[in-house]
Amino acid sequence: MALRMTAEHNHPYQVLEIVAAGTFGQVCIVQDVADGRPLAVKVLKKEFLRNQKVMARTRDEARLLSVLDHPNLLNTEGFFVMGGHPIVAMEWVQGIPLSDLCDPERPVPPAAVSAEIIRQCSLALDAAYTTPAGPEGEPLHLVHRDIKPGNILISVDGDVKVVDFGIAKGNFQHKEAVTVSVVLGARDYNAPERLDGDEDQPSLDVYSLGCTLYRLLGGTEAFISMNPNRHSPRLEEASAALALDGVRGAARLLLPDLLQQMCAYDPTERPSHREVVERIEDMQTRFGLDCDLRAFAAETVAPLYHTRGWVPPTEHPAWPDVAFLEAGLPADHEPQVGAAATTTSGDVDARLRVALSTPEWPSQVPAMRRLLAGHPRWDPTPLVTLLREASAPAWQLWKKPPPTHKVAAALELLRGRNDAVTVEAVRGLIRHKNPEIAASAQALLDAL
Repeated sequence: MALRMTAEHNHPYQVLEIVAAGTFGQVCIVQDVADGRPLAVKVLKKEFLRNQKVMARTRDEARLLSVLDHPNLLNTEGFFVMGGHPIVAMEWVQGIPLSDLCDPERPVPPAAVSAEIIRQCSLALDAAYTTPAGPEGEPLHLVHRDIKPGNILISVDGDVKVVDFGIAKGNFQHKEAVTVSVVLGARDYNAPERLDGDEDQPSLDVYSLGCTLYRLLGGTEAFISMNPNRHSPRLEEASAALALDGVRGAARLLLPDLLQQMCAYDPTERPSHREVVERIEDMQTRFGLDCDLRAFAAETVAPLYHTRGWVPPTEHPAWPDVAFLEAGLPADHEPQVGAAATTTSGDVDARLRVALSTPEWPSQVPAMRRLLAGHPRWDPTPLVTLLREASAPAWQLWKKPPPTHKVAAALELLRGRNDAVTVEAVRGLIRHKNPEIAASAQALLDAL
């Protein structure tokens, strides 16, 4: 796939959500006003706009991802300059980072699910290292260098994606930045050799992926000692305490053994990405460690995604860094709520958020109902938030309740939803001071 690079992006985006903030940039979900598509864009922070090394690395990230074509890596649409700001445009994944599954208050994912996620990440990292990148077929030799739960996404449909190659090291045509081996990345996922300044090899990512596997299986970071004399005993002790519910037969020994080898102190003792894949596949075939990742995502990931907190972009602390994306946006711009181009639940969620940002959205309820009807897994969070605002206690004077007609419209759009979060929000309105709202809420509950 050829990388589309332009000197200047000539039409605005509408910012739908600011979803992540990294060391160098912000990640936003935007709607391209030219064709109505939702995209993820990575925007460099203002303080780095004059840093030529960071600028070069941003361009390199876009180039190297454009070379890769793998289902477990994000598709990159292009690198643009907009109002003097460099941005990388990527596909939008409707999902959550693995770090959201690592909440200490939440049960750990089933071991089979964790193993399958690691298998798919290993496939992606193997492709990143071995994919030919030049005219002579030289491998890309890409090492991610920042593998951790926050840089792995799982979608509401069970797709797994390795993301954020902002500090990756690789060999590819037109590379600008000079990459050195410095201590970057998350401390609890860094291999021991990083502290020694050794040359970055794929074994570095294998180690970090092993720490990620431990985090998924154990519910906490491993806190493995970097002391060579204490490393192995600490690792063995941590592995012995893992919860392996649902794992049977020899896999109860093989999975912890794989983890220990992935996190070996000596890089030469670690398996390759391909060996990790083969060993997990062997456990899946011989000992029933396989799983239905799509079913897990429907049961666990989708509810977490749909109930995540949403902050209006203009109220987000990072808004000053991304406001330029909307420069030139027509004041009367309206979302294409019923556009034929909407084909996925992700597109629907994006268009819904855009629609709700316009004062006239209640008048579009019939069209919005038709749109949502074809996508039963659409995200109700913006509407649920509105209902909660409408049911706020009277003593919370600082909270201005939404207009009654918007509450009624939200209830109409939520008709037929029976997930726990929506039902709870609707139940909060059955004693609303407006009898029509109270009756509508009760009717919605009675119909479930």
